[in-house]
Amino acid sequence: MARDPDYEPADEVTAVRREEAVREGPPRPPWWRENWWIWGLLLLLFVAALIAFFALRAAADDDDENGTRTVPELIGLQEDDAVSRVEDLDLDADVRETPSEGDEPGTVVDQSPEAGTEVETGTRVLLIVAEEEETETETETQTQTETVAPEAVEVPDVVGLDHVEAGAQVDDAGLVANTFPVPSEEDRGTVVAQNPDPGTELNEGSAVRLNVSLGPGERGSFEVPDVTGLEEAEARDRCRRARFTCLTVDRDAPSEEEVGEVLDQQPAAGTMADQLSQVRLFVGR
Repeated sequence: MARDPDYEPADEVTAVRREEAVREGPPRPPWWRENWWIWGLLLLLFVAALIAFFALRAAADDDDENGTRTVPELIGLQEDDAVSRVEDLDLDADVRETPSEGDEPGTVVDQSPEAGTEVETGTRVLLIVAEEEETETETETQTQTETVAPEAVEVPDVVGLDHVEAGAQVDDAGLVANTFPVPSEEDRGTVVAQNPDPGTELNEGSAVRLNVSLGPGERGSFEVPDVTGLEEAEARDRCRRARFTCLTVDRDAPSEEEVGEVLDQQPAAGTMADQLSQVRLFVGR
């Protein structure tokens, strides 16, 4: 029988294939095996995400167990929204209105404690809300019911005096001494400017601004006194003597007995603050 000219023995075929494999080299591994480092990086990111998740969850659980809450940012919100956010955190909302030009009525213009403060559940959060503007009819009615016109008093000259003595003179004149810390090289605590000018006639109970020099150098920290419940002039004097400036803010008095008394203060009593920092006194009207 004739032999096929293309026939090759099996051993020769195997040898040829081996030679071709040696020339071509080993086959390339799959792409996912060559790029193993990508899978390692994804695994590390996944583990880090798990750690962060459980850490945040543990922190939230600790807050719940310890009964603490973080006061949210409420300024700029409408009253209903702000109250809901406060109550959702198991805190108490205390809403008080204040005259506020340029703010929409019902908008929160101030809060205490400040946003970010850690407090216990049940803590009262004071919300200062812009009140509704009075109509002309309401204003006319109030004017008609006023039987005694406020007395006009003269603003004393207190520039150059220590802020404690200057504030006392303004308060004794029947005015409200609001003191503001300002940068100055004058001796610390010295009144460097006032508004209105000396000799100006104002209605009794009007506010006078006194700019108080911060002076050079370190100021140090002092404890804010507790002045809630005091008559406003006495409270201002106590704040000034404790090395602070003070700003009087009008609030609706819950009762006639609380008219002229300090209903609340910020910072709270016992807080450590820099010398001549301003303490806000919320006074009933």
